[in-house]
Amino acid sequence: MFQSGKRQDIEFVIRLMSSYHGEQFLNASCKEIVRALLAGDLLLDHVEIILHSTGVVAGEFGLVEAYTRKKQEMTEWLSDADAHVRAFAESYVRLHDRQIAAEQRRSEESIELRKRMYDDPGSADAG
Repeated sequence: MFQSGKRQDIEFVIRLMSSYHGEQFLNASCKEIVRALLAGDLLLDHVEIILHSTGVVAGEFGLVEAYTRKKQEMTEWLSDADAHVRAFAESYVRLHDRQIAAEQRRSEESIELRKRMYDDPGSADAG
């Protein structure tokens, strides 16, 4: 439907894909949508959200692992023949680099805080 180039078809496909949780099988369709839209189109933000979605993650570093996987899935886009697809991918990878770093710091701080609260025998709360 999105290959027709009609905006209403593209919007429909984006709404449909938004009900998923960023599964990898959506990537090829998202790439074609990026290819079909003009740079700066607001629908590109929705495509980014679809690609960024992770669903449920587990573990202290679950988001770090999910964002790293999402970033790796985007690497083939970086060498696409279409300059618009490459630019979208470069922006997406930069976003994930920042989010990976922030989540890594948050997780490490959370672990350190729990260690200090519960494992540190020198803390004021220790019995």
